[in-house]
Amino acid sequence: MKNVKPGFFMVIFLLALLGYQHPIEFDVTENKTNSLSKNSREILSKLSEPLKVDFFTADRNMQRSVSSIIELFQKENKNINFDVHYTALDPQEKLKLGIQTNHNLVLTYENRKKAIDLNLAKWNELVFSNLIYQILQEKEQWIIFLSGHGELNPVGVENQNLSLLTTELKSKGLKVAALNLGDIGIIPDNTQLLIIAAPKTAYLSQEMSQIMTYLKHGGHLLWLYNPNAPAGFEPLAKALGIQIQTKTIIDPKSHQMGTPHPAMTIINRYPAHPITETLESLTVFPFAAPIIATENDMGYEIKPLLTTNNATHLEGKAGARQSFTIGVTLTKGAQRIVVLGNSHFLSNAHLQSYGNLTLATRLFDWLNENEPFMIQDRHPTVDPSFTQNVFTKVTLQILFPYVCSLGYLLIGWYIKRNRYKKYLL
Repeated sequence: MKNVKPGFFMVIFLLALLGYQHPIEFDVTENKTNSLSKNSREILSKLSEPLKVDFFTADRNMQRSVSSIIELFQKENKNINFDVHYTALDPQEKLKLGIQTNHNLVLTYENRKKAIDLNLAKWNELVFSNLIYQILQEKEQWIIFLSGHGELNPVGVENQNLSLLTTELKSKGLKVAALNLGDIGIIPDNTQLLIIAAPKTAYLSQEMSQIMTYLKHGGHLLWLYNPNAPAGFEPLAKALGIQIQTKTIIDPKSHQMGTPHPAMTIINRYPAHPITETLESLTVFPFAAPIIATENDMGYEIKPLLTTNNATHLEGKAGARQSFTIGVTLTKGAQRIVVLGNSHFLSNAHLQSYGNLTLATRLFDWLNENEPFMIQDRHPTVDPSFTQNVFTKVTLQILFPYVCSLGYLLIGWYIKRNRYKKYLL
C-alpha cells in the first residue's frame, strides 16, 4: 500500500461517482421480464413531446404494480412523466373521459387525453403500449354500433346483449357509441369502425345508402348476422361478395365433446390470418350460419377466418356433412371488413366462454388497425415454479447457510492461530 499513489484513489472515486450518476443496467433474466418488447420500443420512438401519465386511486397497494410497468417505459424514454394521486378523479372529469371506477389511468399528450378504468388483473405492458399508440393518433376515433332495428344493445346487460364487450373495449381506451341512422341520417366522419350487430328488421333504403357510401370511402365494418337474419340486406351482401344463409349449423362432434346443444359449434383450428395467429384456445359459436363467398362488385380480397369441422351439417340435412365457413375477412387497400354468421359468441352469455374473449379482442384490434401491437414479440414464458432435486436442496438449505459459514469461521480461526504462533516465536 506504500507504493500506491494518491491518483489511484482519485480515479477509483471518479469511476464510482460516474457509475452512481450514470448507472448501466443489464437484463439477464431468461424471459427478459425487465425489458420492453420491440414493438413497445417502436411506439415510444414516436413520442416527440412529453407524455404525462396520472394514476388516480385510493388504494396504495396498486401503486407498485402499476409503477413497475410504467418504469420500464420511463427507462426507455425520459419524456414520460408519471404521477400517482391517492385520491379519486373529479366526478365531472370522469364523466367527460367516459370512465366509471375509482382506479383510473389518464394519459395527456399535447392537447389530447386518453383514460381507462384500470383493472389490475389485466394490467400489463401490452395495455400501456396500446394506450400510447392510441393517443398518438391524430383524431379521436369511435366504434359505432348501429341501432333502431333490434340490433344487439352495446350497453344492455341481458345475456343476449353486449355490455361485457363494451366494457372490454372501453378498458382499452376505445370510444363506443350507438347510432340510429334513421334519426341522425349520416355516419360521422370520425367513425373508425361501424358495427351491424344482428338487426331483426331490414334497414331503410336511405340507411343502406349511407352504409354503402361509408364502405366506398374505405370505412371499416363488422357485420354480424344469425340464421334468422331478415331479408333486405342482399345489396350489402352482393357488394361484399357473400351469400347470406338462413340455416343453422349443427355440430354433432362438439355436442359429443360436451356442449349443451348440438347447434353450438366449437372451433379449435383456424386458417392462417393475423387475427388468429398463435391462437390456441377453443372458441364456441352457438347457432351459427354459414357464409358462402362469391364474386364482389367492389374488388375486395376475401379470406376465410373461421371454419367448422368436417362433421357439421345444416339443420334438417344430417346426411350432408361438411366443413362450413362462418367468418370471413375482406380487405381492399387499408380497408378492413369482417362478416360473421354469428353474433352470440360476443354476447354477455358467451363472451367469457372458452377463448371467445381472446378472439374478440384480436378481432377488434385488427379492425381498428392495432394489430402490430395485438401480437407482440412477447417475452417467452418461463415456469415460475422451482423444482429442487436432492443435490440442489442440500446445497441451498445446508451447504450455503451452515457449511460455508462454518468453513469461513474455521479459516479465520486457523489464520488467527498461525499469526499468534508467529507472534510468540
